[in-house]
Amino acid sequence: MNHPEILPKLCVCIFNKNVFSGTGVLIPHNDKYYLFTAAHVLYGQSCCDIETTDLTKFQFIMESNVHLHLIRVEGEPQSQKEIDVAVLEVEPSSPLNDLPVVALCGETNAPGLEFIFRGRNRSTSGDCRSIWPCHLDTPSDTKFKMKIPNEFYTNVDGDSGAEVLQGYSGSGIFINNHDTIYFVGIVISVSSHSFPGVNCVPIQIIKEKILYSANISDFYGFNKILGVAVSQIRNEVTQELINQRKTTVYGDVENLQKKMNIFLADWQPSHLDGFIKDIMIWEKIEREKVDNNSDYRDRVNEAKAALASGNQTYIVKDEHEGNVRFHKIKEEFRAEVQLHLKGTPLERNSTVIANGEIARLLANCNLDFKK
Repeated sequence: MNHPEILPKLCVCIFNKNVFSGTGVLIPHNDKYYLFTAAHVLYGQSCCDIETTDLTKFQFIMESNVHLHLIRVEGEPQSQKEIDVAVLEVEPSSPLNDLPVVALCGETNAPGLEFIFRGRNRSTSGDCRSIWPCHLDTPSDTKFKMKIPNEFYTNVDGDSGAEVLQGYSGSGIFINNHDTIYFVGIVISVSSHSFPGVNCVPIQIIKEKILYSANISDFYGFNKILGVAVSQIRNEVTQELINQRKTTVYGDVENLQKKMNIFLADWQPSHLDGFIKDIMIWEKIEREKVDNNSDYRDRVNEAKAALASGNQTYIVKDEHEGNVRFHKIKEEFRAEVQLHLKGTPLERNSTVIANGEIARLLANCNLDFKK
């Protein structure tokens, strides 16, 4: 199941009097359509206007440009405010014939799970974007914290930090590496600069507080042939090994820091560690899964060749343009890797492979952008 292609069918942009307010997700459930979002997207910070807000003034627009019309608001205002989640029953303005079947699921702790969410940034041109692969960082009974790839803390406009994800509040969190489309919760806020991630409310809390009629599905395990291997590799790449990599004579870490000074203003040590970890995970996958498999090796090399064929010359006039170029290259390469690995067991790990290869390229290339 290709979740990055499915989520655009569920993502909703929310506007208040034609001004973008935040993101939501449309979930078909029990023969109804429900729009889930963060309550503050509708009622303002701290939900201070929850008693007076006129939701009929809002526009709920899917990426397919189908408008959703409000039928009713689920739950009591105090419950919405308490967990910062709103659930609206809605009706589409035209038939939605290609919506996927979605299961509500309370599982976020199973080993090897990866997650994905999709939303729109306030400051960009209006395009929605999927953020993946994400991993559980801090679980709890009422909320959970999801770590996102460091690359999503910067954008093509040259911005960096938590403000890059402002607007993603209200996005739906899904399990990414499973054939079933499992919806597990809602993004309610972006974490601070010191931690690249988002804070989320799980679906079981939403059921308990707001949508009492929700049916939570049992979670059935997935094919772990490679998923567990990648999870194990992540655990094997310890902070001690990352620190050791920094002190060896590889030379790539020093080059990586130089590039980060250009591409990622005000970067934190955790950002550097994230790039190093990407490299080390990919190196281990490459040794164990790719080097001894000529088919996999050829596919990855073909993806690299496809990227290079359109990017022989890297000439930019300043750091900002370099940042734009770098992100474009990353997006193109990820798409190429996924395309060339399509239909293989490695396909759902194409992002891990692309991130590692790009981080390694960034660390080892001689490319510099001069002020």
